[in-house]
Amino acid sequence: ALDVMGVEGHGLLEQKRVMAYQKPFLLLIYNIHADPAKMAHYYHLCTFYGIYPSFGNTNVFRSLEDYAPVERLNRRFVPALRRITRAGWQPVSHVRSDLRDVWVERWGPGKDNAVYLTVYNAAQKERLVSLAIDHTSLPLGRTGLSAIDLLSGDKWQGEARGGEFLLRLPVPGEQVRGLQLSGGVAP
Repeated sequence: ALDVMGVEGHGLLEQKRVMAYQKPFLLLIYNIHADPAKMAHYYHLCTFYGIYPSFGNTNVFRSLEDYAPVERLNRRFVPALRRITRAGWQPVSHVRSDLRDVWVERWGPGKDNAVYLTVYNAAQKERLVSLAIDHTSLPLGRTGLSAIDLLSGDKWQGEARGGEFLLRLPVPGEQVRGLQLSGGVAP
């Protein structure tokens, strides 16, 4: 019945995504504005779950200097969040990670037929993950797969194996990759 949902607090982001399903969810976070590393950490976590983060402490908005760390994070993450969430969260990902501490959520296909993955590494160190993507269930074609990280611009190619694509990529510790998937091989 709600167009947009939101709440104050830091935790249970997976619960918030399930409650919102494909609708936007806004998170108001307090008491981390003085710690740029914590702020960045919440942007990574929120992007994984397709949740838009903001800060409840008005000190963030006191001056341009105080707001600068938030502005940098918004410029980096919000455009990717918009593209990913516009495609719509899907509770069945059709993707398997070979590592328990590297999590995957799927977004789309949306109206433009684009498919996105958010891939979060819950470990503290970078991990090289293999993702098995069921191409029989997603509109990616059968001949090849390319992925681009909307946050970094990094690109990877997947290889077809039976009814799935195998995509191997590094994910930095406690960070997210926002992947746009495309069928075929990138130029």
